Amino acid sequence: MKQGKNKVLVLSDNDGLALVIALALSTCLGADSVRLNLSATEQWQKSFSANNFDLIIVGISAPVEEMQPVLSEAFCHVTETPVLIVSDRPVSTFPAGRINHLKFPFDIDALCDKAEGILAAHTGRSPR
Repeated sequence: MKQGKNKVLVLSDNDGLALVIALALSTCLGADSVRLNLSATEQWQKSFSANNFDLIIVGISAPVEEMQPVLSEAFCHVTETPVLIVSDRPVSTFPAGRINHLKFPFDIDALCDKAEGILAAHTGRSPR
């Protein structure tokens, strides 16, 4: 079982949305977050390789269809880390079970509850 704070990678096409997600997870779960722009593929792939993230959260403010190519590239490299996509509608092209969805706009408590459930299932312990 993993000890210490959970590490979360927050990828977003919107800096404000990424900040809200990171601050919410820090407040409600005590998680350490790394925030990166979703379109800076090389940058977040390096960060992903250099860190052992417990959860990846992708916050999308643009319509999902516009982000589909970036998302496809993002998740072909992620094999075991669970992913939570926050968007206006679910992304259906990814395997069920590993990719979770939260409707955007979202409630902070719903984000925290969803992230806590995913982390608990992934790490085998409660993140709080």
